[in-house]
Amino acid sequence: MREIIEFRMLDKYAKRVLGPSDGVRLGFDGWVRKIQLPMSDPRVSKIAEARVRAEDTPQPIFSSWNLYRRYSKQELANAHCLLLQIKHSFEPVGEQCGTIYDDSAACKFCGVGWRQTSDLFLDARKLPKRGNLAFVQTIVPEVIVSARFVELFEKHSLKGAEFRAIRDKRKPDLPLDWYQPLIHATPVKIRPETRTGNDPFDDDPKNEYRCPRGHVIGLNVLSELYVSQSDFNPWDFAFTRQFVGTRGGVIRPHQLLLISPRLFRLLSEHQLKGFDVEVAHLEE
Repeated sequence: MREIIEFRMLDKYAKRVLGPSDGVRLGFDGWVRKIQLPMSDPRVSKIAEARVRAEDTPQPIFSSWNLYRRYSKQELANAHCLLLQIKHSFEPVGEQCGTIYDDSAACKFCGVGWRQTSDLFLDARKLPKRGNLAFVQTIVPEVIVSARFVELFEKHSLKGAEFRAIRDKRKPDLPLDWYQPLIHATPVKIRPETRTGNDPFDDDPKNEYRCPRGHVIGLNVLSELYVSQSDFNPWDFAFTRQFVGTRGGVIRPHQLLLISPRLFRLLSEHQLKGFDVEVAHLEE
């Protein structure tokens, strides 16, 4: 497995830790710099050191970051479980299109516990019209799957989910080629070996983004995912038991999506796109 981190930094900050030819300049006048580095690269340590001033006040050395893990075909073939990462997001979200949520039983600390009490309504004009996509999601995120994905799932008698039609907010009776997965597989517990935090250099030692009741385990997952083997039943599509993220406006914490190697092989064979996978480790 190769672990790559991508940073986007204002050029005035990038100059402190990077050489003049490091990365790619973006924007009209190159005022933002994008760079991808192996996690073992010494420049990553320099960025970490520059992130905090001497008085431990956070410094905007980078405006965004992303971690990418790249696996060999053999590593993916040997995996017993895979973390699904959806690449395409859009808005407006369901709540802005007429979807009804009930928050009366939600946790007072993190907001987990809401229920969707209506069909999922979206703006059909914002749904992808091209491409062989299997998955997309709103920024909430609310996950939807394509008709091709549903056909594949049902044709091969895969397990763990059923699918409900979504509604166009302007024409509710208009059939759409996208569906909301209703996952009924037993949620899978995330094990404590999984590292979470605010960014690769901040594990959130004050637990600002962790729910004291254990619903939300952090703002982001920073390591590979470790899940409980005792929850590993013969499913092909499942959620994690715990959530990550935070509540703010229409954004909600979310469960992570897990798929079986069998489903991954079928997606690959049929050239469905719009996602990445990482190995999820099963532990006792």
